[in-house]
Formats: sequence, C-alpha cells, structure tokens
Amino acid sequence: YSAHTVKNYSRDLAEFIDYLKAGKSDRIIRLEQIDHISVRDFLSHLHQGGNQKTSMARKLSALRSFFRYLHREGKIRKNPAKLVNTPRLPQKTPRFLSLSQVDTLLQLPDTEIPRGLRDCAMMELLYASGLRVSELVQLDLEDLSLDQRLAKIRGKGKKERLVPFGEKAYESLKSYLP
Repeated sequence: YSAHTVKNYSRDLAEFIDYLKAGKSDRIIRLEQIDHISVRDFLSHLHQGGNQKTSMARKLSALRSFFRYLHREGKIRKNPAKLVNTPRLPQKTPRFLSLSQVDTLLQLPDTEIPRGLRDCAMMELLYASGLRVSELVQLDLEDLSLDQRLAKIRGKGKKERLVPFGEKAYESLKSYLP
C-alpha cells in the first residue's frame, strides 16, 4: 500500500481499538471476541458521530484488510469484517468539458513540432477512447494495434481490456509514431 494508505489504515485501526476499549472498560480484548456485530456497532458509532459514508467505508476497508491478514496468518478463524456491508456511497456526477472546450483543447498542440504531434496523438486517443490519463501514460507501443484500431489497456486492479479508437486518433497516432 502507499504510505498515505498505511497511515490512514493505522489511524483507522487505532480508532477501532479505542472504540472496543471504551466499550469494555479497559479490559483486555482478545481477537476471538471480535465478531461482525462488533464491527457493525463500530460503524454505527461512527455514523452517530457524524462521519461521512466515504470515511466509514475506508475504515471498514482497513478492518477487512487487517482481519484478512490475521486470518491468513492463522491468528483468527474467520474475518469478522467480511460479513459487514459497505455503506452505500453517493454517486457523484462526473465533470466534463463542453464540445467547444474539447474542440479548443484538440486544436492547441503545434503539430509542426514532434512534441505537438505527440500531444495531439495523446489528446485524440484520450478523447476517442475515454481512457484515464494514468492508463494513457502506461501505454507501450506494443499495446497499440493501429491496423485494428485497438489499444490494450491495463486499468485499475491490473485488469486488461481492449479499447477501440476512431479515425482521428488513428491518423494522429500515425503522424506521430514515425
């Protein structure tokens, strides 16, 4: 995990331990005593404390990872967080550019210089395929099949998929690649 994730997960686990201690009058809590009810009660406590659903979901994710590790190491028989449902997260409406903004953006690169040809090819491919920028920058030449107008994309979770692209992106890529 990234340093940021480790820091947040550590803080989330410490908060869970503090919650358990508060409910048990500082008695020693044994791992076997923690069940899915304990985890659900913790989430309920967070909700009553005004935590956002996204924060609660992250804290549950930390608990699932922690208990999965303990199970894998043979410290517990089952993962008590596995049975707890993730809070429903609100769907955010994605932001997008207007057609005129996209047109302006695609006209920006100076296609008389190599960098401009590259920028044009990248933007045309982004626009034509709906790729994430992180997916675009991971592309290698062998991931492109110009003849078939397909790109092999490695997305989140290292999942691979084939993404088609159109004529304009094809032409831009052809101009840039030589």
